[in-house]
Amino acid sequence: MSEWISVKDRLPVAKEVVLTYESAFDSMSMAFRLPNTEEFINVGDYYALDAVTHWMPLPEPPEVTP
Repeated sequence: MSEWISVKDRLPVAKEVVLTYESAFDSMSMAFRLPNTEEFINVGDYYALDAVTHWMPLPEPPEVTP
C-alpha cells in the first residue's frame, strides 16, 4: 500500500492523476498537478484545490478475468 507524501517533500509528476488530501477541509480528491506549478486541479469538476498538503499515487486497477 502506498503512503501519503507531503507536498513539502515531493510533488507528483505533472498531469499524473493522484489522490490528494486537503487537511484544512479533511477531504480527499482525485486530482492532477498543472505543469510548471504547484497547483492541483480536481479531476471531476476541474476546480483548483487550495489546501493540498499530501498526495499518493493511485493503486493499480484490479485484474479482471473474463
